[in-house]
Amino acid sequence: MEFKEVIYECGGCGSQHDPVEVEKSPDRVVKCPWCRKRTRFEPKPVTPIANPAAAYDPFAMPTSSAPAAQAPAAPAHAAPAAPAMAAVIPGAKVANEVRQAARFFKEKQFDTAVQFAQQVLASVLDHATSLFILAYVRAFVNNPRNRDALEKFFKETLPTIEMAGDELETFKDCVMFVRPNLIRYHADIIAAVVKNDKKGGPEFVDTFSPAIIKSYTDIEWVSDEIFATFKEAGKHGSMPKTWYALYQCALENPDSPVKVGWDYEDTVKDFYDNYVLRLEDLFKDIQDETLRMKFYGGATKIKNVFISKMN
Repeated sequence: MEFKEVIYECGGCGSQHDPVEVEKSPDRVVKCPWCRKRTRFEPKPVTPIANPAAAYDPFAMPTSSAPAAQAPAAPAHAAPAAPAMAAVIPGAKVANEVRQAARFFKEKQFDTAVQFAQQVLASVLDHATSLFILAYVRAFVNNPRNRDALEKFFKETLPTIEMAGDELETFKDCVMFVRPNLIRYHADIIAAVVKNDKKGGPEFVDTFSPAIIKSYTDIEWVSDEIFATFKEAGKHGSMPKTWYALYQCALENPDSPVKVGWDYEDTVKDFYDNYVLRLEDLFKDIQDETLRMKFYGGATKIKNVFISKMN
């Protein structure tokens, strides 16, 4: 982390925030990690910290265990004493704890990850990455395991949280790291990322979703909501890997009549209504003309095959 001899104060609640995060925005308007509102942060000079790493690194050790020598009394004509060392910036401290929590989570040092996540939550009650780490550890690491917290996090808590900056990036990193265990929450995860990250959402979906789509053994996962998320992400960027996975699902999913045969009329009609029509509707709105012609053309061919089989 980079440390600068300046702090920024929230124009709303007056709390301080990590200078690196604030300066990513040209106008210094960012989401405050304390009051959770987007506001302008005003610069405020501070006295440089002699050893900033020690102030922010929870693992920093003192350089010597010997007691500090008593400084001689200053003569009467001496210059005024230097101002006291500036306090640790709360926002920067939280940002460091978030990164440490995510780091230890991905290193599978779950006890340490939980400790850092709890420190974050002591300051920010609805921090997505930290809440996810605690819920995941309860669901997959603790003994006995309890998945109720993970279910509640994805279905009730996550949709209410606004994410940005380190919170958003560490959340994406952590869920990507344990993706095979989160297949049932596929729709919840990509919906949250796309809602909070218009620019980076398509890239995340195109990395996170294809393997999950390929793993499905039926189309019970299909819904208006998840296809709406795919469509929303597609407005802001291309997702060729995801689109291809969705196209292949129409041909190779075990529920597809293309894969298992056309003997059961009800099954054919159900797959056509619930998947093929959604696929064609998604592909017709692809922004890139070349990709739209490729995928929309392919979906239309599949649709025509189904129509011919149902007549």
